Amino acid sequence: MFKIPFSNREIFYSVEELKELLPFRVDEIYIPTQNQFILSIYAKKERYFLFFEVRSHKSRILLLKRGERPKQEISTPIQNVFRNYISPSFVTNIEQINSDRVINITFSKMEQNYHAVIEMMGNRGNIFLVDENFNIISSLLFVSEKIYQYPEKSQQKLEKEGYPYGELRFLKDISDIFGEEVKNQYSLSVIDVYEREIEKKVKKALKKQLELNKQLKNSENFEIFKVKGELLKSSLNFFKRGDESVTLVNYFDENLEKILIELKPELTPIDNMNYFFKKYEKYRRGSKIIAEELEKLEILIESFQKKLDEIKKNSIDVLVELESSFELRDIRKKVENPPQKKEEHKEFKTYVTQKGFKILVGKSSRDNDYLTFKVASGNDIWLHVVSYSGSHVVIKSKNKKEEIPISVIYLAANLAILNSKAPNNDSVEVTYTFQKYVKKPRNAPAGAVIFTQEKRVYLQYDSKLLEKLEFIK
Repeated sequence: MFKIPFSNREIFYSVEELKELLPFRVDEIYIPTQNQFILSIYAKKERYFLFFEVRSHKSRILLLKRGERPKQEISTPIQNVFRNYISPSFVTNIEQINSDRVINITFSKMEQNYHAVIEMMGNRGNIFLVDENFNIISSLLFVSEKIYQYPEKSQQKLEKEGYPYGELRFLKDISDIFGEEVKNQYSLSVIDVYEREIEKKVKKALKKQLELNKQLKNSENFEIFKVKGELLKSSLNFFKRGDESVTLVNYFDENLEKILIELKPELTPIDNMNYFFKKYEKYRRGSKIIAEELEKLEILIESFQKKLDEIKKNSIDVLVELESSFELRDIRKKVENPPQKKEEHKEFKTYVTQKGFKILVGKSSRDNDYLTFKVASGNDIWLHVVSYSGSHVVIKSKNKKEEIPISVIYLAANLAILNSKAPNNDSVEVTYTFQKYVKKPRNAPAGAVIFTQEKRVYLQYDSKLLEKLEFIK
């Protein structure tokens, strides 16, 4: 009956229904993942969650009664930006753009208007926050452009000719169908991670238990150190500093057999005696502590196993019980901010022009960051191809006074095109600026930067120009 992702027409019906709620108040904003955007709204004396998802296989809009989605407990940087501009505010208009899968929501806050532009087209799904002049303030997925432009117009024309599903309201009905899924998906993802974390803790506890048992076994004979100390105490005249050992009758033994005691030759007889007494006390206390730790570990492992059993029986009930625990909050951070895999740094490429200027070219995204922010200096020229992913390119300046010739900039621009996904058979735009005007946004992915004071050159890739460069490494 319903298609996921939404088609142009289904977005049209959703927007038409939402228009009937205008104007409505936005109380809060949630961004649980980079593909989801949720507004907590108050409209027609009812409270709702207006839910947008922009995935290639799941782009959709849902209007859920408030309470059907668990509250997000942590604030992400991108969420805080959206909140600062449009929470709280009033939505004064909502429209579908060019009959396409693009929605523009207008927010009014303190006599200022802002827009959330929601693109729901396949792999290009993204949500932009822009001002009245469509300057991009922020976006869910990183973009290098500064001003937002709508995609090319769709050829399809949509008109409101009554709803195609009988008397059912499209948005209301589809929200009823998929509301339960949305309610549970975030909670279940937390539960999955919670279960893995518990399993990790069980494994760690078992490993520690094994180590402590080994230590306890090694400490079981600590009484011998006391015996040696007592024997040395009663025989201080039988050995002296410099002796490496002494053989004494062990009067603690029923058979009174002799015992060889190894000494520290650098110590006096009294210091040797105290050495064994201290060793005895250390192992005696250690054995007691180890035994206590083993007892605690057994209780801990048992509690972990109990939690795992409860999760397997009824994960949602377990989540409700743990909702306020600090442990769960830490785990939610891992769900919403998964650790990024560290990529090993590779050396950048180095070229030299006929005039002696060095041009450096990064390789991977992580290498681009290293080149731009660790190797390049403030007066070096930084270049990158516009609208295509590719390497960062840096022209090293010889000194502050010497200006880098435009011919060298064109050479570097050709290298930027060569080391990018831009086409080599068409004119390409390359931007350049001083490295001191290139910044790394907080929490931005590897290779993502923002820059100012830039200039641009348009050129077509010319392999013959690069023959003038000498490749160093």
